[in-house]
Amino acid sequence: MDTNTSQEFEERLFKSITNGAKNLVLNFKGLHYISSAGIRVILKAINAIRRLDGRIMLCCLQDYVKEIFDTSGVEGMLPIFATK
Repeated sequence: MDTNTSQEFEERLFKSITNGAKNLVLNFKGLHYISSAGIRVILKAINAIRRLDGRIMLCCLQDYVKEIFDTSGVEGMLPIFATK
């Protein structure tokens, strides 16, 4: 997920939130790369869903993607699970 693909992801994610989703599990099994643009979308979604008393959880992160979440500090803001 990079600058080119994060916009579509953001639109789909916020459509779910707008349609009433308060608790989301994002399965990143097939995600092999995430840039700062993708991290920004996740942070924006965390803030939006928290205002609704909901939460976002991530699962099935590839090692490299998990390392990016660890390094960026996002890992401490939401639960990350090894499996679905």
